[in-house]
Order: sequence, then C-alpha cells, then structure tokens
Amino acid sequence: MGSWGRRTLVPGAFDVDLVAYVSQYRGTPLSNLELWRRQGAQEEVSVGRMRRDVKDALQRAAPEWSVKVANDAHYGNILRIGVGGVEVDLLLLPELLEGTHEDPVWEQHKLLTRPLYANPGAAAYDQVRERADAGALSEYVRGVHDDVKGVIRLVKGLYKNGVLARGSGRGGGRSPGGGERIRSFSLKVLVLAADQSLQHHGHRPTDQARGGNEYRLALFLEFLRLVVAAVRQREVVMVDAGRKWGYSRRVGQRFAHCWRGHDVRIIHPIDPTCNLERPRVHRAVSDWEPLVRLAERLLDLLLRRGGTFADFVQVPEVARALRHVDCGR
Repeated sequence: MGSWGRRTLVPGAFDVDLVAYVSQYRGTPLSNLELWRRQGAQEEVSVGRMRRDVKDALQRAAPEWSVKVANDAHYGNILRIGVGGVEVDLLLLPELLEGTHEDPVWEQHKLLTRPLYANPGAAAYDQVRERADAGALSEYVRGVHDDVKGVIRLVKGLYKNGVLARGSGRGGGRSPGGGERIRSFSLKVLVLAADQSLQHHGHRPTDQARGGNEYRLALFLEFLRLVVAAVRQREVVMVDAGRKWGYSRRVGQRFAHCWRGHDVRIIHPIDPTCNLERPRVHRAVSDWEPLVRLAERLLDLLLRRGGTFADFVQVPEVARALRHVDCGR
C-alpha cells in the first residue's frame, strides 16, 4: 500500500506502507473498534500490548532492523521499521469480518461506513475507523488513470525535491519557513480533485500516442489553481470516489460540521468526516505558504505571461524536482 503500492512514489523521497489486518490477539477477538481506541498497554489484552509484542518479535527475528513504536496520536497503531535504508510503516488494523469473503475490502468498507451515512448529523471523525478502511482507499487509487498518477509523482517531487529542498534538504521534514510540511496524501487528493474538475469540463486523459502530455499539463495547471483556491479562498476540496467507495459532493456536505471551521479543507475521498488538513494535537498545521506562492508564480508565468516550457523548467524549484522524478508511466 502507500505510494509504492499505488505507483505514486517519488524516487529518493518515499517510504513503504505495510498493512497487517489483525483478527485476534492471545485468543481474544479484536473486531471491536473500541479496543483499538484504547492506546494503553496495561491490560492483559490490549492493542498497545499487542503492538509491543509485534515490535519485540520483529526485533528478535531481525536484530539489524530498527523497530520503533510510534507513540503520538497521529501514528497511533503504527510500527516504524528501518530496513536497509528504507523506512517501512507497519500499520496494524482491525479485521472486522468473520469467515471468508469474495471481496473482503468491500465488505469491511460497508461495515465501517453504513453507520456514517445512516446518520450524518451525528457523525464525527474517528481515526481508528478511517485507518480500518485503508483498503478501500487503495482500491480506488489503483483504478486511477496513469496520466493522473504521473502528475501525482510530479507534484510530490515538486514539493519534496523542489520546495522543501530550499529549507531542510531534499525530502526534509519541514518547509522553508521552518513550519510543518504538507502531507503527501493532501497533495495527492488535490491532483485527484483537479482531474475530476477537468473531466467535468469535458477534458479526458488520453493514450500517450494521442497526446497524453497535453492532458498532464492541463491537470498540473488545474492542481496549481486548486492549491491557491483551497488556501487563499478556503475552497472545500472533495473527490467523488464513485458509488462503490466514495460519496458525491452533495452527500459530503452533510458532514460539513466535522470540518467547517478548519482553515484548509481537503476531505478524504473515502471518509467524509476526515479533513486531511485538520488540526492535530501532536502535529502543527501544515505550512502551505511556500507552495501557494510557487503555484501563483507558475500560474502567472504559464497562463498570464505566455511562458513556454523552457521558461517553466528554468524555475529553480521545478528544475530541482525534475532531476529526481519520472512523471511517465
């Protein structure tokens, strides 16, 4: 899963997400989400104790690995593993289903989301529920057109190897002003929303032989426009992930009480209660200003001043990013 599994990784600036679904621990079923919301490890059977047992087992099996328990609220049930210079996030998730199923990801998704849509007014964001539905997100992104995935790689490279490089080195953790970096998932959703915006106005991805680069350029420009709109005009960014996995914008607005007061609203494609840029206890708000300023400069160059591709690649942030990213298939 993650960028590697979804074919949206940026060389030299990525990690690997590995998901393990857990049905029981020490003979006790773990299908009750309330057990996963308790972070302590004092009880005989708890998710916290299970996580530490998994850490110890991995460390015994491979002493050369670096295995750490992430203790803050954002990383919840994740083990961070260093393997040969690559960081692996091992995410432990509840297996809610019993027996075998032809489409277990879909069945688990239905179990998790039916209560939400049955009573939107009472819904609230729940990290455990969102994480437990991670398989649905992967299934949706897997079906996205390769042109879109190429632009996702370009955008992530532009940010990690172009914008962040000015402040803390390639792929660094903080923005040039010293603030918190933007999550790559937020950038990905902006590209997905830009793709839907273009298609709503009659644009479609094409085969490379029929001019795929033309669509990629239009998609990149629409992404830049959305970045500015989301931050400067506080436009709510949503993606319709289809009838199987997602929700329409009309339905999504029924959950606006979950994120209406947030400064930047980029809503999870699968979970309408989840604003990816919501305030967090253990993480400062993302510093969007450097990326927004770059987006405004590029839009001015390409749309208002008639800049060429040669002008575009000479922009310092773009030049740095293009040295490290392959936007092709």
